[in-house]
Amino acid sequence: MTAEEVVKEIERAFSDVQYPGDDSIVETPTDWEASGIRADFVGRHWRDVVEPRFLREHNVFWFFSVEGFLFYLPAYIIGLVRFPGEGVHWSSETLDALYPPTRHGVASFQRWDLCMKALSTSQKHAIRLALEYLLETQPDWWWTDHAPRNELEIALANYWGQF
Repeated sequence: MTAEEVVKEIERAFSDVQYPGDDSIVETPTDWEASGIRADFVGRHWRDVVEPRFLREHNVFWFFSVEGFLFYLPAYIIGLVRFPGEGVHWSSETLDALYPPTRHGVASFQRWDLCMKALSTSQKHAIRLALEYLLETQPDWWWTDHAPRNELEIALANYWGQF
């Protein structure tokens, strides 16, 4: 698949996801850091934030509510596909959000599980295609430095490959 074919799959899969509402973008809108993130995303569609500078400055997955995660995730994935040189700035957080947490306890795993359950099968399939594309086209990124297998291979083998 080409980059644009992957992008079209992501756009199609996430086309019907509704904006979460201004007050439902982040999990705890009264938190000072979350309120700043909320302010930056209020009224913005995910298609409007697929811009390297914005994505680089907003590595915010763990602040998003489940609804915010579902709505803005495609921007980050499309950004990785379209802007591979810039994507290194948000790739770590994006991949962390897509794989079960292993070091932050039960609450983090439960939150990850909620986010994954919110994704439809077609959305999960589109994410799988994007991860496969990244693994194939970006062999020199940091995720390939770990032996014997890298993070993308592990994520595809242990979760995303089923979709």
